[in-house]
Amino acid sequence: MKKLTAAMADPGHSAALAGVAFDFAVAQPVGRYVDPARVLAHLDAALAPEHLRHWLSTHARPALERERERARERGDAVAEWLPATALDAVRQLAATPLQPSRAWLEGFVRQDAVQHLLRSIVQETLERFLAALKGAGDAAPTGVGGLVGAMGRSAFGVANSLSKGILGGLGAQVEQQLRQSASTFINGSMSVMLDRVVALMLAPESQQRGARLASATLEQALRLKTSTVLDRTERLPQDALWAAAGDILAHNLARPEVRTAVLDELERALRIEGERSVADLLEDAGTLAMAREDCVRVAGPLIAEFARDPAFAAWLKAI
Repeated sequence: MKKLTAAMADPGHSAALAGVAFDFAVAQPVGRYVDPARVLAHLDAALAPEHLRHWLSTHARPALERERERARERGDAVAEWLPATALDAVRQLAATPLQPSRAWLEGFVRQDAVQHLLRSIVQETLERFLAALKGAGDAAPTGVGGLVGAMGRSAFGVANSLSKGILGGLGAQVEQQLRQSASTFINGSMSVMLDRVVALMLAPESQQRGARLASATLEQALRLKTSTVLDRTERLPQDALWAAAGDILAHNLARPEVRTAVLDELERALRIEGERSVADLLEDAGTLAMAREDCVRVAGPLIAEFARDPAFAAWLKAI
């Protein structure tokens, strides 16, 4: 025992022992270390709300703040975070026309907010047109703005090109009737208009235009400074978001269906990799030699200190 203790306390022997221990440990199959049920138990403990709140507030949020400052100093752009191959793939994806789902589009355009927007655009267009008719031959209506002000001005130009005697000076009763007819038309035509919007969005030309828009948007995003992107996150309600992040993770981990999915994926992964040794996996990743070197560097001195620890001496004496 004294010989063992002396060898462990020697820096050279402790480094050799750390290497031997590493080689033994990585020669074991992955399945010897990974138990899906235990992994889930560790996740339960790690993602407990009180631990998450502490980790997010103490580490994650301050790290993001520090990264924002570093990004300002670096001045790098978003594109610099991606290798050339990934940039090419992302650009190709953005430029590829996508065929949207008809069912999804129909559901989207029939949302109350979308219908309200379309109804407002059509109604304002017709009202501007009526105002242009009423004022034909006179000065153009002032204050034309809003969503379709330009449309109103175009309508005025058309009306102004016609005879003042035909269109000018509409009576109040006629104007009111026209407005009521326009409103009735809008209400009765919304379903047809929405169907037409869906058809237009499904048209190949619209998909090509969408792809060009996506490509242009991507290029603008890639040119953004990293610091600009991070600065814009400050516009979000930071306190509420960070508080919610931990609760969302903990909530979903507590859901039975999510727990079942995590266990299933871990078991499937073990069926594929569980019989392989840890060394095989590290070798595939190209990190086996580096991991061994780090183990010897860290564990060697620890073994030497452990050999001098009174608790270890007491254990040796007791066996």
